[in-house]
Amino acid sequence: MRTPAPKMRWLCLATVVYLTCTCTNAFTNNSSDAEERRRLQARGRGGGNTGIRAARRNDKRALAKQERLKKLLRAIETDSPIPDFIVPDSGSKPHTPSGPAIFAAAMSLEMRRLDALMFCATARKAKFDGDIVVAVLPGQDPGFMAALREAKATVYTVKPLCVGERHDTVCSFRENEPKFSINMVRFYLYQWWARKYQEDALIMLSDFRDVFFQANPFTYRTWDWAPPIAQLVVFQEAYPNKVIYRCPFNGGWISGCYGKEGLQRVGANTVSCSGVSIGSRDAIVIYAHLISQQLDPRVRYGRNTTETNKPCVSLGMDQGFHNWLVYSGQLDKYMDLKIFQQGEGPVNTVGAFFPGERALLKFNLKTWNVLRGEAPNLAFHNWNGDVSPVIHQADRFLDKDLKGGYLATLKVAQGFK
Repeated sequence: MRTPAPKMRWLCLATVVYLTCTCTNAFTNNSSDAEERRRLQARGRGGGNTGIRAARRNDKRALAKQERLKKLLRAIETDSPIPDFIVPDSGSKPHTPSGPAIFAAAMSLEMRRLDALMFCATARKAKFDGDIVVAVLPGQDPGFMAALREAKATVYTVKPLCVGERHDTVCSFRENEPKFSINMVRFYLYQWWARKYQEDALIMLSDFRDVFFQANPFTYRTWDWAPPIAQLVVFQEAYPNKVIYRCPFNGGWISGCYGKEGLQRVGANTVSCSGVSIGSRDAIVIYAHLISQQLDPRVRYGRNTTETNKPCVSLGMDQGFHNWLVYSGQLDKYMDLKIFQQGEGPVNTVGAFFPGERALLKFNLKTWNVLRGEAPNLAFHNWNGDVSPVIHQADRFLDKDLKGGYLATLKVAQGFK
């Protein structure tokens, strides 16, 4: 056998010594639980944010959040009973309290069969077998309703009191309540529906018309977001095209509802989209409740305020409320949040890639490598190359990247009629 060169002999010796010391230290550190506790306590006394003291502080914060959440849940259940008229349509699939569930409001008489197929049928095609709970208005298109039944959706025909037309429609559920954007009605439904589920059920709140599924979001990388990692998961739009204060819409919703000081406080954050969120049953009830509470200026500004809702009421006001709650720390009082950057989690919100005049970066979806393949087998992907389970706002690209429509371009739409 050849004798190692002098440098190699020293390298081998150093490696043996290193491995020996490492193994010895590992054995010593793990040989006694008492010794491990003393080591952590010593580190904690050093003033750093590690060790047993830090762990205890974290435990206290978690317990405090849980206590606040449970207290608010009890108050909601006492003060806001589920109305008698909130019952599913006859013949609808009953709720499965163990979950998971997807909640959506399809309260537009312009909905057609393809809209229901792209939402419900793609979810079923993606092997989601939980509840799909959908609110509709009386007089919906028969083809649309038939597609909901085929997907075994749990359908609620609701009759909010509305005035106005299209984007100017404002509604409430009771005569003596102020009327707001129809987008806000769904948050009352969400908290009522969620209370029909068990504590450990996972629930997704979703827009309807501009959402479709490529895979099951409830099984995608759950180790990165599902409880106990987080109780509520929210999803950002694309940076740098969507930052709150740079976006006239999102910035306007924040400043209209919370004033210039509110915009200064949260405006530097990337827009989080209110269209799709995922959470535990308790977190969803609290989130939907807090969103609806923002309709009261006394909640937003303080009990003695003279502010009114006049500058706040608009079709996108729920997005302003959502971003305020996420970035001001209001939700963090009750739950742990997971904020996914665009294209990193189970929901991929792609609308900010639209190359409008305000976009800082102007490339098509294929150039970004977000949209891959060739029609009719195109699919949207996350940045890590995975197929994105849920796609939101792809309808912005029906005249460009998806020219010809979903049926002519997307893999998930093949077979639909």
